[in-house]
Amino acid sequence: MYTVAIIVSTFGYHWEEVLTPYLVFEANGWQALFFTLDGKQPTADPNSVVIRPLLCHVGLGTKPEFAPSSEIGLKFLQALQNNMQAVDEISIKDIDALYVAGGHGALFDINVALSVHKKIKEAFEAGKIISAVCHGVSALAFVQESNQAIVKGKKITCFPDLEDDLLIPLGLVDKKFLPLPYRNEQKLREAGALMDVSQRLLSLLNPSYYVVDFPFVTGVGPKAAQDVAEAVATLGSTPQTL
Repeated sequence: MYTVAIIVSTFGYHWEEVLTPYLVFEANGWQALFFTLDGKQPTADPNSVVIRPLLCHVGLGTKPEFAPSSEIGLKFLQALQNNMQAVDEISIKDIDALYVAGGHGALFDINVALSVHKKIKEAFEAGKIISAVCHGVSALAFVQESNQAIVKGKKITCFPDLEDDLLIPLGLVDKKFLPLPYRNEQKLREAGALMDVSQRLLSLLNPSYYVVDFPFVTGVGPKAAQDVAEAVATLGSTPQTL
């Protein structure tokens, strides 16, 4: 059985960015283990659990069948309760992939945590799959190997800064996340991640956009989480080299 370590923000994860990959990994026979910085239960971004039948298709809110009170939602919450550990407990040799979930809360805790950086670096050195979506992707920008960021020269996508600039004035980013501690996309570009004009355009126009550049699998936002998880599941059963 393959195993994925899912790292989740306690300050505010995006509901579908953890729920959807969990469902995908389970359907593919993977074991999903959940980790927060201290092993405590995480809190979902309030906006991510609002039922929005139309806006949910672009990652704003969720659909009724995925709501926390739904059968699927309750099963997922039970899985979180049963499988939560502290990040320090991740055993890289015993997993096949890391997945860093987003949500604006990630900018405040997991992305800047040395314990998370340590595990990402260990996974990188071991040739494991490293995946992330949305605001969780910029966690990778802080990790270095041989005095340079591990994302330098790699094709990466993430939640665009322009979208944050649009959503914040509309009140679609919860006030507890404001002001943002840093700019998600900018941090990755400063680290040398490859984000050309076409990639940046696709990240704005396609909410399901994701990029594979081994060992990295990164997605633009909540609606890309399913495809990212499916790509990870496929890569896990296919030998890869850097």
